[in-house]
Amino acid sequence: MTTKFKNGDIVFVPARVLPNPDREPFALKDVTVTGQVKRKIQIDRQDGHGNDIIVASRLVHGPNLGITVLEIGDLSTEDHTLDPLAKSVLHYLRLLVRPENIRLLKIRTVSELQHLWSKYEPATSHVVFIGHGSEDSIRFLDRSDPVTGSELAKLMLDAAPSTDAKLFLSLSCLTGRAPFAKPFSKSPVCRDYIAPFQSVHSAAASLYSQSFFAHHLLSGEEVRPAHAKARSAVGAGVSFRRWRNGAMIAN
Repeated sequence: MTTKFKNGDIVFVPARVLPNPDREPFALKDVTVTGQVKRKIQIDRQDGHGNDIIVASRLVHGPNLGITVLEIGDLSTEDHTLDPLAKSVLHYLRLLVRPENIRLLKIRTVSELQHLWSKYEPATSHVVFIGHGSEDSIRFLDRSDPVTGSELAKLMLDAAPSTDAKLFLSLSCLTGRAPFAKPFSKSPVCRDYIAPFQSVHSAAASLYSQSFFAHHLLSGEEVRPAHAKARSAVGAGVSFRRWRNGAMIAN
């Protein structure tokens, strides 16, 4: 069995699998695939004994690695809630991934969403939603009615029809409940969807995000254990739920 990566592909691996990881400035390092061994890849780096390094493919991020933070503003709470949360997520990610692989997009309308998503979708593997949500929708300033999970997925798919499925982390209140999460996670735009089950303070949302990405990117863990550890880090009273293909995934 081979992996989804081909020889010559530029991919990203956790720095911890390389010699002298403390010398690497970011948690992920770009390397070239030079071979495949069952469900592992061989890369163009050697260990301290001169042996080619083999990495499990589940730890490898593809060439389109990129994290897009989408702040959906509302004019009234941006200064004291949405902006600080978005910046805390952005600055933490800058400690983990190269600057060119991270972007903060500040939008308020559906038209802005579609315009920017069509531009940045090819360079995105992970998306962070920051905005005001409910159990079935997220608010945009140019819509009299909030946008539901199924509508949001369709808007993004219409803007980038050839999209690859992404990992979405929503920090918007209540959007981890079924009315929003089920249809959104079932869409072709979504591979994994994680969101809070109840109202969540910005500080708790920031803490979950930092813990999740620390385990997922810095430690090179898969989504499931990274999510479980991030949930534990936030503590009691705040629950983030993971969805995939329209179904909630038990931890």
